[in-house]
Amino acid sequence: FVYKSFEILNDEGYLTLVHPSGWRNVDGRFTEIRDLLLSKQMEYLQIHNEKDGLQTFGANTRYDWYIVKNIAKKNKKTVVRFEDGIQNNINLSKLPFIPNHSYNKIASLVAEPEQESVTVLYSRSFYGTDKENVNKIKTKKFKYPVVYTVNRSNTPTFYWSSKNDLGHFGVPKLIWGNGATGAIIDDTGKYGLTQFTYAIVDTKENLKNIEKVFLSKEFQSLIFGCSVGQQSINYKIISTFRKDFWKEFV
Repeated sequence: FVYKSFEILNDEGYLTLVHPSGWRNVDGRFTEIRDLLLSKQMEYLQIHNEKDGLQTFGANTRYDWYIVKNIAKKNKKTVVRFEDGIQNNINLSKLPFIPNHSYNKIASLVAEPEQESVTVLYSRSFYGTDKENVNKIKTKKFKYPVVYTVNRSNTPTFYWSSKNDLGHFGVPKLIWGNGATGAIIDDTGKYGLTQFTYAIVDTKENLKNIEKVFLSKEFQSLIFGCSVGQQSINYKIISTFRKDFWKEFV
């Protein structure tokens, strides 16, 4: 309906739509919609969280609404009202995503083109729990641990792989899981990752500081401020951060 709306909209006409917030993600199935919207002059954007979704639609969902003028984007900034009620004038093309709040702080963590960014490990297929090389039970054949979940107490659960040569193993990393998650340091690279876990790769010397920052209330608030779909830690957005992002918090 976004594409259809622009097809029937007059030149210099205005479009107002309400829909879920996935278009603000760093990439994914709505990237083309984001690119289309931001190629026009977005005059106003209002961001709402799940609590607002329950009040407005009776559904536990995020939503946004916006006003777009059907002209090619100029240098004019967009008035954005974030989910915390704070309003600011923003150049929405500055970042590869649009967070829910704390725009300036989050923007300060994103790597500039000349800066090294965070290396994040993730694979749907290497050690997916539905793959032939992965088993729920440890056996003589399935003997290599792959992390399935990490709970809020920073305790992991495992599946077991018959292979350890697809990636992830032998790499020092900080591992976290989906949803409400803790984190664990794997400084010797003894674990792989299922499709439900992710990891930041760094030196053994840095991992302790990264873990401390990752589990801090300040960082958790910021990173959930980047969650534009389900309430989870968006690994794609973390991969846009400077490699030394954690130094901002220690």
